Amino acid sequence: MAWYKRTMMLLLFVHLSLAAGFAQSEGNTRIFTTSNPLIYEDVWDLWPYSFLNDNGDPDGFNVDLVRLIMEELDIPYVIRLKPSSEAYRDLKEGKSDLMLGLAVGFHDEFGKYSKNAVTLFTQSVVMPKNNEVVIKRFRDLSNHQVIVCDSSLAHHLMLEYGWGENAIAVRDMSEAIQEVSAKEEGQILWNTLSLKWLMQRYHTDNLEIYPVNMQHGQYKFMSNNQQLLDKLDEAYTKLYTNDKIQPLQDKWFYPEREDMEEPKEMLLYLLGGGLVLFAFMAVYGISYYIQERKIRHENVKRNNRLALILQTSQVHIWTYDIKTNQFSWHNDNGQVAYTYSMEEFSQRYSHEDFLSLKSALDKLADTRKTDKEEKEIELNLRAKDVEGGDTNDRDYHIVLSVLSRDKKGRPAVIIGTKKDVTEEQRQKRLDEERTLRYWSIFYTPILGIMLFDRDGRLVNVNPKACDMFGWNAEETIEKGVDIRSVFDIDMEDLEAADGQQGTRSVGSGVIVEYRLMTIHDDAGERLGVFAFCRDITMSVSNIDWEKESRQTMETLSDEQRRYTEMLRYISEKNWTVDINRQPQNFAGQFEQQCVAGWGNFMNGDTHYIVENPYEQLIVDIDGENLGHVIGQVTCNAAQHTKRGTVRARYDYIGRQLVIAVDDTGEGIAEAELALIRGEQASDHSSKRMGLVIARELVSQMGGSFEISSEVGTGTTVYIIVPCNATVIKRKRTV
Repeated sequence: MAWYKRTMMLLLFVHLSLAAGFAQSEGNTRIFTTSNPLIYEDVWDLWPYSFLNDNGDPDGFNVDLVRLIMEELDIPYVIRLKPSSEAYRDLKEGKSDLMLGLAVGFHDEFGKYSKNAVTLFTQSVVMPKNNEVVIKRFRDLSNHQVIVCDSSLAHHLMLEYGWGENAIAVRDMSEAIQEVSAKEEGQILWNTLSLKWLMQRYHTDNLEIYPVNMQHGQYKFMSNNQQLLDKLDEAYTKLYTNDKIQPLQDKWFYPEREDMEEPKEMLLYLLGGGLVLFAFMAVYGISYYIQERKIRHENVKRNNRLALILQTSQVHIWTYDIKTNQFSWHNDNGQVAYTYSMEEFSQRYSHEDFLSLKSALDKLADTRKTDKEEKEIELNLRAKDVEGGDTNDRDYHIVLSVLSRDKKGRPAVIIGTKKDVTEEQRQKRLDEERTLRYWSIFYTPILGIMLFDRDGRLVNVNPKACDMFGWNAEETIEKGVDIRSVFDIDMEDLEAADGQQGTRSVGSGVIVEYRLMTIHDDAGERLGVFAFCRDITMSVSNIDWEKESRQTMETLSDEQRRYTEMLRYISEKNWTVDINRQPQNFAGQFEQQCVAGWGNFMNGDTHYIVENPYEQLIVDIDGENLGHVIGQVTCNAAQHTKRGTVRARYDYIGRQLVIAVDDTGEGIAEAELALIRGEQASDHSSKRMGLVIARELVSQMGGSFEISSEVGTGTTVYIIVPCNATVIKRKRTV
């Protein structure tokens, strides 16, 4: 690899000489703080540069390099790994500050590049041993098919030279290399170091790697903050000059170098160890007895504390041993009943919740005994009660604190107390849903709605009714207007008002049609009276008044019936929306749900595409509610797309079902987007209220609903639902 190191040194000196000629950085200065940290995003499947490890944490050369540089610059930071397309889009849209990427033309739109090249991307081909090597240089790709990573440098170059038919583009390169190894056929062209890492990871001893003479790629920092890039160049140069970068390169790219150094150092370790062995043995006997007494005392203290917690708090507890990286579940007597590894313990949580828990544990592990007060962290997470035999997700309130420390005052064991608050959270979500539905109904722009208390006094009125009656809402409510005077009715018992309807003139020539409905609590006590009103002035003045009046009355009755049913639900204390998760073959349902959604709005100038990468995918989801969400989103896409494409696709990534629907339709204005995202209170006049309902349903499933749009260009919706898969069978790549 001497040529590689020389090339890197040459690039470094060239960049150092150029750096002196650059002016001060452009753009506004951004101050990074702990509350406003630098956001670094990268891809999650570019081994060994950036990837999610077995614990679901960011790992790789890029991650270690960013941590090293951020510590050098004393900049607070957050690291996120995503699909490559999302990471590049976030950088372009300002949702992230920094990433690492290839300095090539098709990345220019996303950001600026650093002057220093962090490394070079060389290309190699992997194929079964003893097969003839037919791809030695770039032009050989014009005559031979090869598997490439979708949107990689090699893929772009083959498309640019018109050799796209020979490029078999795949997204999961780890799956591709295992398939070539298992079938012992095919060849993969990709970044050399990534291929080497995957071969070592999956022990593909029947494969061989060969270099390909073709264009290299320069891997650089990317950002839209020029001042940040200048600081990174300066810090990288300093670290490289002080030999701080080389250990990271050896760790991730050339682990064999570290293995070669071990035999040389072993003899020195043995010699030094022999000198101290005798002295160590001399004091061992004395120190062992002292340590044993301390440990016994600490164990008694710890057990007493655990027993006290169990007796007084009625909670379940577990402990986390920082040194062994293991979790222990304690029974009602405070004794250890089960022990779990980090990976095993994470299975009971969603990916996002476990990341929150892991972050809190790491924060506690950094505390010192000299702190003025013991730190305590509280979390609200969803988890499975595995020990209790309940595999459904439940809501827990978790309190973390340091249980014991080592002799240097560093945390050794962290205790977690867990209390089931599922019913409390269910009631909270129920109340929020009731409130949402109530205001959705009350502030409709179609009907005027008034609410009178049990004695007939006005307590609320919506804007539509105020327009009809010429009222100021606050002033009218303050006057305590009576229902009898509003609708000119003569009744003492308001129970008789239920179902009563009629018409009346309210001044200025406005004629309204009204209907009254009483509401009661579970005990049958009257809570109040709703009045629904509609302006029928135009209908009355029409020549065909009688016919149109009948039609209007029927329409009003239907709408009133619908609102009545919803309001009766609201008045019932035990009303809910249940999320029922069951194992479902999502691969067999997805296309049907999409077609059902856009079926009524299809036209001949639009292509409708469903991408289904799985033959079978069994996941625990609420199929009915998720199907409603998919149908609503695809219906919206088709309804507002008169020409172009409507595409729906999905994948199962990191214990999450990720669904994407995009279109080339008319797009959504920024103000309406804010309503759909829940960033602004809805007036319920939006023609896309179905998307608001879809967002709320996804939220009830514990997922997220993201939407981006540009007027005249189109809309993209991402639906992310946490779930566990029991059967995963991808379609074979041809």
